[in-house]
Amino acid sequence: MVPRHPLKQNFVQAVQRGYMARPQREMYDWRNPFQRDPNMRSWSRANPHGLFQTISTACRPRDAFHGRVLHWEEHRLLTIMEARRAQGVLDDEVIVGLPSSRWRIVGNSVARPVALGL
Repeated sequence: MVPRHPLKQNFVQAVQRGYMARPQREMYDWRNPFQRDPNMRSWSRANPHGLFQTISTACRPRDAFHGRVLHWEEHRLLTIMEARRAQGVLDDEVIVGLPSSRWRIVGNSVARPVALGL
């Protein structure tokens, strides 16, 4: 439900700008003080033209601190492959396990270019 433009916006910013209809606004949990802050990252879209925010160990769009996991153009969450690419993991490297385990492995890893630089 979060509009795709302007880039990097979250649900609260979309409501403040008047982009969300009343039924959509009523579905949101406004009781949580972290989620109603327009500067928090819950239900926000990734920036396709900049660096990715921190890839955490789980894909949680409601997380106010690491929740920037909505795709910038499509109405979906980021995939494990997109998270891998953000961390610098090569496409042909195999990570074994359930999707939640693979996401945790990618989130716990250090970005490859940074690790190689060190």
